[in-house]
Amino acid sequence: MPNFCENQCSFGGPTDQIKAVFDLITTDDHQEITFNKLIPMPDILERVQRGGAHINGIYVRAWIEDPGPDGKPIQRFLTAEEHAAIQSTGHKDWWDWRIAKWGCKWDASESQIQPPDLSCPHSHFSAFFMTPWGPPDRFFEVLRNRFPAVEMSLFYHEPGVQAAGYL
Repeated sequence: MPNFCENQCSFGGPTDQIKAVFDLITTDDHQEITFNKLIPMPDILERVQRGGAHINGIYVRAWIEDPGPDGKPIQRFLTAEEHAAIQSTGHKDWWDWRIAKWGCKWDASESQIQPPDLSCPHSHFSAFFMTPWGPPDRFFEVLRNRFPAVEMSLFYHEPGVQAAGYL
């Protein structure tokens, strides 16, 4: 179980840019923050399992779990195409990819969003969300580089290790 990091971010700038940021970092219903729209994780990494398992008496370190007829997962060997797809990502699994691309192992949770007022030339919005162990620094860096005209601030506080700061 991770320590959870509290993240409070704010965005301000030209309304068209604020709308673009808001649309890109929130779910389609604008109720949750998500990292996956700006930096989508490859589907194959969502499906691959890592660790150790026995399939048909053979020990494997990576496998796929497909849904069975009763809803329970059925473990199976990776195909050559799936191995190639995983290799093409440059990462061994979803955890490795998310740490490298987002800076944290899970997407944002427990979002609270103050949406922007899009009726004026300049606008702003703020959001609060949780992440495991630390802030989504890599995600925030990509967002900043993509929208240089938008003023962005992220304050994080991880009380379990008494860490806090700004990105």
